[in-house]
Amino acid sequence: MPAGSLLLGALVLMAPFASAGGAGVKLHAPYTGAIATFGWTTSHSGCGGRLSFPRLIYLNATSGVGYGGVKVSAKSCGNTSTAKNAGLYLVLNGPMFVAPRNGTDRVTITWTLTGSVVLSETVGAPLTNASPGQSTGASADYSIGVANLLWNNTTLDCYSAASFSTGFVNGGVNSNSNQKVSWSAQPVSTSFTCSLVKGRLYYVDTDFSCSVGANAGTNNSASSGSCSFGRAAVTSETIT
Repeated sequence: MPAGSLLLGALVLMAPFASAGGAGVKLHAPYTGAIATFGWTTSHSGCGGRLSFPRLIYLNATSGVGYGGVKVSAKSCGNTSTAKNAGLYLVLNGPMFVAPRNGTDRVTITWTLTGSVVLSETVGAPLTNASPGQSTGASADYSIGVANLLWNNTTLDCYSAASFSTGFVNGGVNSNSNQKVSWSAQPVSTSFTCSLVKGRLYYVDTDFSCSVGANAGTNNSASSGSCSFGRAAVTSETIT
């Protein structure tokens, strides 16, 4: 994750905020002074893995609205198994806010998600003379999560992470499986508590990620997994 020092040049830029219960603060778009990072990661083993991008990956720092997609597939190469994994991430750092009082506060971050995950697998025919470790199995899996950190200027104060949704397909010999999961304007909120000191500068680092994996055994086994979000938005950052 980007270091807190990335925001030092934007200390005077504060997002719009409103009272949110007592001396709390609620940050919302436009997130003036925030910094967005986004991208993808991947790993691979074997010889038959592919990676593609059904959607470009992007996050707008001011609006907090992003999107993106990744797709992986794996196919065995004769008696060689294959695994392919990839993930996308959207990270919003900031904006800064000044703690209005001393005390322990609850930090709540809400994302709103519209998208889907699709998994499939096809298992090859049984091996008649299998060597140790050889398998015709195939599987695909996904994981969606949100992680939040509260920084005191450049010092990490508090941290939380939550798994929003996970799933997999895993077939036996000569079986095929498919799974599709969709979300439409689905709010996802995570909360944690943190002690704040009056007058100090703070900001929230909130991360959204979706990962997919595909694994294929031998003898023409194949699998695939895709993650595509048309909208993934930071709706609010509330400190109360």
